[in-house]
Amino acid sequence: MRNEARNGQLDACLDDLGWAPAHLAQAVNRVLGPGYVARTTVADWVVRGRVPRDPLPTVVAHILAEALGHPVSPAGLWGPGTRPSTTWARADEGLPPPIADGATVDIAMQWVTRDGGDMERRSFLAISGVALTAPAFTVTAASPAGAAVAGALAPVVTPAIADAITTTVDGVRHLDDAEGGDVSTLRHAHEQFMLVAKYVRASSFTDAATRTRTINLWGQLAQTVGWMAMDAGQHGLAQRYFRTGLTAAHESGDPALASHIHGCLTYQAITRGHVRDAIDLANAGITIARGSPPAVRALAAARHAHAHAALGDVHGLRQSTEEARRYLDHPDALDTRPPWLYWLTDLSVVTGQSLIVAAFAGNGARQATGLLTEADPLITGWLGEQAERTEDRDALLHGTWLARSYLRRDNVEQTLTTAASLLTYASTVRSAQVRNILLDLETDLAQRADLRGHRSVLQLRADLKDFTET
Repeated sequence: MRNEARNGQLDACLDDLGWAPAHLAQAVNRVLGPGYVARTTVADWVVRGRVPRDPLPTVVAHILAEALGHPVSPAGLWGPGTRPSTTWARADEGLPPPIADGATVDIAMQWVTRDGGDMERRSFLAISGVALTAPAFTVTAASPAGAAVAGALAPVVTPAIADAITTTVDGVRHLDDAEGGDVSTLRHAHEQFMLVAKYVRASSFTDAATRTRTINLWGQLAQTVGWMAMDAGQHGLAQRYFRTGLTAAHESGDPALASHIHGCLTYQAITRGHVRDAIDLANAGITIARGSPPAVRALAAARHAHAHAALGDVHGLRQSTEEARRYLDHPDALDTRPPWLYWLTDLSVVTGQSLIVAAFAGNGARQATGLLTEADPLITGWLGEQAERTEDRDALLHGTWLARSYLRRDNVEQTLTTAASLLTYASTVRSAQVRNILLDLETDLAQRADLRGHRSVLQLRADLKDFTET
C-alpha cells in the first residue's frame, strides 16, 4: 500500500530507540522468520510511508512497544484505517486476571472458540515488563465450586474420565521429557490440552470434587504444554499456556502448581534475555510457595538462584542455592512432592547449570573460571554411566553447556569428547532450544581463530550443523 509521505511516527520511534531500519528488520525477522522483511522494505515504510501487509502492522507495533516500554498501536503508526491483525495477538490478549470470577471457564472458551484446535489459527507475541509480571503475586485459594452439571447436552466429566485425563497429562509430560518441543510434539500436546479445555468450557461434572480435580489437571497440562512451546521457541504461545495454568491453579486452590508455573516463566524470561522480569517472577514464585511442600519451595529457590545467575549476581546465586538445599534436605521432601515434581531428586545439575550461566553472564575471567570448575562435578556426575536415568533432551541440554564451559577454559580435547558423546542423543531430541544451544557451541568454535584448521574441531562443527539443520 502506497502513501509516499514520510512516516513521522515510525521515524520518531526508531529515533527514540536509536534503531536503524536494519535493526527493526532483524527484530521482525526474529518473530516472523528469517528473510521475512528486508532493510530496504523497512526504509520504505519510513521514507515513503508505505503501509505493510498484515500481520506486519501489529507485529511492528508490538516490537516497538516492547522496546520503548509504552503502548504503540498499529493505527498510531500507520493511521486510523490500520486494523489489528486477526491472526497475530499479544500473549495476554483477552485474558482475565487469574483471580477473576469465572476466569477459568472464560479462558477455556477463548481457547475453544478463538485460539482453537487448529494451531495455525492464531499466533501470539511474547510480552515482558509489567504486562508479564503484574499477575504474578496472585493469591491462590480454591474458588467456590460452580454448578456440578451445566446442561443435559454437555459432556459430563465423571471421576473415571478424570482418571483418564490424569493418564493423558502424565503421557504428555513424559513426551516432553523424552523429545522436547517441536512442531510434531507440540501439536500432539496441544490436541490433548484442547480436549480438556472443552470439558472445562462445558463446566459439566458429576460433583464439585471432580470439577476441581479436572481444572487442576488442565492447569498441569497447561504448564507442560507451555514448557514445550517455550522449548520450541514459540514464546508468546508458551506465555498464553502459562497464564492459563496460573488461572486453573488459582481456581483449584493449588499454590504449589502456581509457584511452579512462575518458575517456568522465570526460566523463559532468562531465555529471552529479560532478566529483571525473571527476578520479579522468581520472587513471586517464592512468595506463593510459602506453606507448600519442601520440594516445591526448593524448586522456587532454585529458580531464584538461576535468575540471579543470569544477572551475574554470584552472591544471590549462592544464597538462594543454599536455601534450596535446606528445603530439599528436609526428611519428607521427596515423599511429599506433588506428582508433577517427580524429576526433582537432588539439585546437582540445577546448581551446575546456574554456575555456568553465572560464569557466562560477564563475571571476571578468574571468577568465571572458578565457577565453571565448580560446576564440572555437578554435571558430569549427573551425566555419567552410574547416574540416575537421564532423559535425552536434558542430557543434551546440560551437556552442551558443559562442552561450552570446557571451551571457555581452553580445554579443547574435553570439549570435543563431551560434544561427541552428546550427539548420540541427537536422533531423538526435537527441542528447538537445545538446537539453538548446539548452534551456540558451533559459533563458539567458529570464533576461535586458533581452531580453524583443527581437523577434529572442523568435523565437530560439521556434525553440529548437520544435526541442527535436520
